[in-house]
Amino acid sequence: RSAAGTITYATSEDLETWTKWEGGPIKAAEGLDPFLKNRNGRCYLYYTGATGVEAMVTEDMITWESLPPVLHNPQRSQAESCSVHTLKDRHVLWYNDYLHVADPTGDFRAVYIFSDDPLKFDYCNLMSFAFETQLQTDYGSTDWLEKRPIPVGIELVAKGKNLWLLAYFRWHIDRFRLFFGALDWTQSPAKIEEIV
Repeated sequence: RSAAGTITYATSEDLETWTKWEGGPIKAAEGLDPFLKNRNGRCYLYYTGATGVEAMVTEDMITWESLPPVLHNPQRSQAESCSVHTLKDRHVLWYNDYLHVADPTGDFRAVYIFSDDPLKFDYCNLMSFAFETQLQTDYGSTDWLEKRPIPVGIELVAKGKNLWLLAYFRWHIDRFRLFFGALDWTQSPAKIEEIV
């Protein structure tokens, strides 16, 4: 994405040399944290827009069609780092959000929600991930408002039947660091246990 919040992309044959798409930025896609998902021969672009999670679709990566909002939660501030995955016969959307960006108490969290439709999620069904780590963290710094460990920017690495391997960032000691965790879908709420 660019500094203006518009989204574009680049392609590579070797993952070392990248060519920016000449047609970008993608018109009408203004937001953060793009996530691509292929489904039924079409490519869906999910991203966090001003009102929540937005989406666009393409068949050729050139012509893009805007879709209705995927999720809007009037009780929370803008979402971050969204992604959509399939678990058995349902779809799960996860992301981070705030109660309000300007709220000095923070209230940052990692949440997920299930739906039968990968393009429509009801915020009333949101759940916060349970999170467990054995590492102790000093939260004396004022750089990170939250005084508890929270996974940020969660990415799927590998899927098992009910246990998934994740990568994410979280505040540890004095900065954001990369961690791995095991996501257990058999528990409610779903639990991320950090691998140390």
